[in-house]
Amino acid sequence: MKKLLIGAHLGSHDLNLSLYDGKNFKYIHYERHCAYKNAGLTKLNEAGFFIRKCIEVHGYDTKDIKSIACTIGERDDLSVFLKDEKTLVSKINLFENYDECFQLDHHYAHALSSFPVIDTNNHYVNDGHGDWHKYLSVIKKDKLNDYLVEGVHGNSFGGLLQDLCEIQGLSWNDAGKLMAFIGFGKIDYDYINKFKDQDLKNSHVYSHSREFLRYSYNKGVRKDLYDIGNQSNFISTLHKLYEIKFLDFLKNYFNKNESFSYSGGIAQSIVLNTSYKKMFPNMIITPHCGDSGLSLGCIEWLRKHYGYDPININNFPFIQADEHPGAVSKQTIKKTAEFLAKKKIVLWYQGHGEVGPRALGNRSILMSPEGDKNSLNEKVKKREWYRPYGASVTIDNYKQYFDLDWDSPYMLYNSKVKNNKEFKCITHVDGTCRIQTVSNKHEVYYDLLCEFKKLTGFPILLNTSLNMQGKPIVGTKKQAKIMFDNSNADILVIGDNMYVK
Repeated sequence: MKKLLIGAHLGSHDLNLSLYDGKNFKYIHYERHCAYKNAGLTKLNEAGFFIRKCIEVHGYDTKDIKSIACTIGERDDLSVFLKDEKTLVSKINLFENYDECFQLDHHYAHALSSFPVIDTNNHYVNDGHGDWHKYLSVIKKDKLNDYLVEGVHGNSFGGLLQDLCEIQGLSWNDAGKLMAFIGFGKIDYDYINKFKDQDLKNSHVYSHSREFLRYSYNKGVRKDLYDIGNQSNFISTLHKLYEIKFLDFLKNYFNKNESFSYSGGIAQSIVLNTSYKKMFPNMIITPHCGDSGLSLGCIEWLRKHYGYDPININNFPFIQADEHPGAVSKQTIKKTAEFLAKKKIVLWYQGHGEVGPRALGNRSILMSPEGDKNSLNEKVKKREWYRPYGASVTIDNYKQYFDLDWDSPYMLYNSKVKNNKEFKCITHVDGTCRIQTVSNKHEVYYDLLCEFKKLTGFPILLNTSLNMQGKPIVGTKKQAKIMFDNSNADILVIGDNMYVK
């Protein structure tokens, strides 16, 4: 066994570590352990203490450490990282006891984090804010091929979403909630045509959110900023504008059939993703495309730098170093399917948790697609009325129910629902659904879908993340039981143990 490599994202949110000793690999997303959503460091001088405590839990000591590579969310008190957008790796003195410590460019770490799902040197990163205000990067063969910077090349789409959150009275990290408005809105193509000849690099509008507010006000259509119709049109129009501009930008760097990874916080926009995939069928998006995946990029850089063997991540994407509940029996799977067929709400806790923000069948709230969305909201999820729910479907059957030309294992694309009158609780107002295609490699969840099909005729379940409003996805059996006790869910299944109200 070789000495320990540590990859880390040390920011004020999404604190995560990856550990690799040449044989054993561990991934820790801190919020799953502390039960505090978006948990991070309040001060960088806490980083050493945090790392020491984490490695001790997994049987290591500080003397076992060979090297640390990290990304840092707040760099105001650091002078060691050169202010040069093209600098992808720098030595860092944040950890005084270790000579071999590095800081990776935020976007470079995003790019390298794609290694569990695609083997490529071609990367596209679209983010809210990266190092030195970069918001978009094209990285090829470990070189920064091109990039866009806020204040020079317009404003980032992530910055735009944060502006919209402010208008809505939401937190900056609630940007994903705004995507649901797109289904309600009408696109103002007159506004889009104002900028049709202006590419991203030469944009002179540094804040389309404020520009559109002025424009719509002058047209007399923006009478009430908080009116749902005006808000939806606002968001739909700006989203479409950026969709057009991003696609034009990408055509300069990737041909139609080229393989490349796509990551960064904006890669969680299923509307943009679906548009990209139609244009670039060999593009691959990682389930950990946000900052929770940054430690994976750091550990991969260290692995290559020191010549360690490739990391063998079995059972990806279920790689959380959280509490495993033990195996589940066929009998429990069948009984769960029976409850689901009766339109019961099931809290489902199996195996290790999935990496990234989307529930993929190990940490899920499940319900029949013929169930009542409002009931789920009231009893358990407590989410905003305008936000839709995703669905899981067996990969063998998804084209029978959804109009999608490719599989979607990580729930990162949307599709028209063919039976939208039958499956109302998974169908958004625009007739689409964010879907996850499930193969028999995900044996337990696939079996549950198949058992459900035997009872109902369709292998589809509403699937949303196993968390309460404002809380992270649960990472321990105790957290799952607390959630069950504090909600009106009908069933909790933890491994082979079933609890019924």
